[in-house]
Amino acid sequence: MILDNETIFGVSEKGWYDITPITPDDYKKCCFDAQAKMGDIGFLSNIIENHDEPQGVSRYIPEGDCCVEGKKMLAALKFILRGLPFIYQGQELGMENVPISSIDEVDDISARDEYRIALEAGLSLEEAWI
Repeated sequence: MILDNETIFGVSEKGWYDITPITPDDYKKCCFDAQAKMGDIGFLSNIIENHDEPQGVSRYIPEGDCCVEGKKMLAALKFILRGLPFIYQGQELGMENVPISSIDEVDDISARDEYRIALEAGLSLEEAWI
């Protein structure tokens, strides 16, 4: 079994503020490419998200298109792909990101650090918050 880090999309050396948006076609291509790469010689770990990433539903389903059917499709895809589906402790399939209105509501050292990095890169308070 292989942990395939190619499913970590939009990563930037600059920080979270510079992440490239992911389209459904990007996710589809990654899944198909990974399945083709492994072929019949092994299998991958199927991961939607981990504790360092936004909820998969909020990340992979375009804003405005999130619905029960889309959430079910993403969960089903995780289980029908060849490989071993991983569900991390505390992960809830279909859960969306919780809306937060201020950095003061965030109790995560990594998120606070990324917010600081964005501000130091010259982003406004509003741009750094997004």
